[in-house]
Amino acid sequence: MVVCVLSAASNTFELLAAPDEDSLPTQVWYIAYVYGPYAAWAFFFLTLILLMWITYRLARNLHGLAPNRFLMSPTFAVGYYLVPIANIFMPPRVTGLIARITFTAVEAPRNHNATIGWWWGTFLLAALLSNVATVIASSSGAYDHNASFDSAAYESSLSIGIAAWISNFVACYFMLRVFEPLVRAQAWLVRNWTTRGAA
Repeated sequence: MVVCVLSAASNTFELLAAPDEDSLPTQVWYIAYVYGPYAAWAFFFLTLILLMWITYRLARNLHGLAPNRFLMSPTFAVGYYLVPIANIFMPPRVTGLIARITFTAVEAPRNHNATIGWWWGTFLLAALLSNVATVIASSSGAYDHNASFDSAAYESSLSIGIAAWISNFVACYFMLRVFEPLVRAQAWLVRNWTTRGAA
């Protein structure tokens, strides 16, 4: 979420601020502009690894807590994040299955599908907008010193980039809303496993 805010702020500053190489805001923006993408990619991969680790742990827990209800291998549950095409629609379905079984096991059934849908929908929207912004920025000549520079196209790419980071921020919020109750519910199941017996 921090990377989303900083990246959106950097794009907004570049889009709106008048260039003044000696001003402190411009110098700060330049540092963010140069190193921000590296930080964004690093946090993206870190988030993806964390997401896969949480999914793996949740799926593995269900094999012990509800062995007759969750038959999917934890490795398969995580692998769907990496398989092309399947990684578009399978992660929310797997997460929904984990949620249904978990909340049923704690005897607190709830409809988690809307939150999962918002999480995954805003995530996919952010990815789409980010790719569109990159394509427009590349076609504007911003990264090719031998091509003519199209400032209007580049400003459009910045605006779309801001929208992508806002969508990413919303996706982060819903991701927390999806996984935090799941982690708490399974933690409760693990604590009470010895007294409750098999789920």
